[in-house]
Amino acid sequence: MKSLVDIIFWQKKYAASNDARGIVDMHDHVLVFQKSEAFQRNLMPRTEKQNKLYKHDDKDGKGRWRTDNLLVRSYSEDYVFPITNPNTGEEFWPKEGSCWRANKETIKKWVQENRIFFGKDGKGAPQLKRYLKEVQQGVVPNTWWSFEDAGHNDSAKKEIEKLFGSKAFMTPKPEKFIQRILHIGSNEGDLVLDFFAGSGTTAAVAMKMKRSFIVCEQMEYVEDVTATRLKKVIEGEQGGISKDVEWQGGGSFLYAELKQSNATFVEQIEAAKDTASLWKIWEQMQETGFISYRIQPKTINAEKSSFEELSLKEQKQFLIELLDKNQLYVNYSEIDDETYQVSEEEKKLNHQFYKLK
Repeated sequence: MKSLVDIIFWQKKYAASNDARGIVDMHDHVLVFQKSEAFQRNLMPRTEKQNKLYKHDDKDGKGRWRTDNLLVRSYSEDYVFPITNPNTGEEFWPKEGSCWRANKETIKKWVQENRIFFGKDGKGAPQLKRYLKEVQQGVVPNTWWSFEDAGHNDSAKKEIEKLFGSKAFMTPKPEKFIQRILHIGSNEGDLVLDFFAGSGTTAAVAMKMKRSFIVCEQMEYVEDVTATRLKKVIEGEQGGISKDVEWQGGGSFLYAELKQSNATFVEQIEAAKDTASLWKIWEQMQETGFISYRIQPKTINAEKSSFEELSLKEQKQFLIELLDKNQLYVNYSEIDDETYQVSEEEKKLNHQFYKLK
């Protein structure tokens, strides 16, 4: 059972538009669903900025550390006792209403192991030494993704311009944004699915992150933009996250088109130059096409004169509306219907895709 886990807010712009009317839209939403309770998200890598906080090193082999509070708010009387500074003999008690984070035996052990810090001069109040090697080697993902961490729309457009030399796609997503999603929700070798491939960012990032992928796209730019971009990735293009993941190229992908049914009529209608051509297409639609069940072809045939009175644009729109949009392409269940002339090679590819024999 799928369930909504959370909603992520992505800062898609790094600056507000001064000429915008009303309230400036600075973020987008990412809806996070999980298919089952068995799914486990990955931690985000620790950043160098986070690691820089661990700036102390006693050169005792324990590595870098930072100071942390020894006090906790969850009160326990057993955790209230004095800690003696071994350098001065001064006793330190927890503040009223709080207690130490460990019992007396553990604190004594920490003092002996030099895991308690008493200030630069050794005369201060006790603090815990938090060692970098002992902290969780990753960061729990949160619901706020700044543009520094996940990229922004402008960086995405520049990535596309670098690949194609022009604004080949108006609404791309930055590779860092997709990288973050795939890092949290998948591992190397996993299969990534994107129903709206667009400029191919998901596929490109999946390839660079050693994931398999299936992407779908219905728009005509799939050849000039989506497929071309993936070819450039295979050749080793160095945009987006390439340098971060040390991408050197390689890999492969298979590109296939859906076998058309009603979609063929849509293309013919859009390419028609006059009313006579459109009416011939309508006649063919009645013979071999799939018309919406709500339509009575006889009624339309009887009103041919009314059809001819429409503008060419209106005629095209009218005929496209008559088609059953669920039958734009040949359904897999109809693969053996001789009407569609599906070749044996095409059948084999489909069986492999759906892992059927």
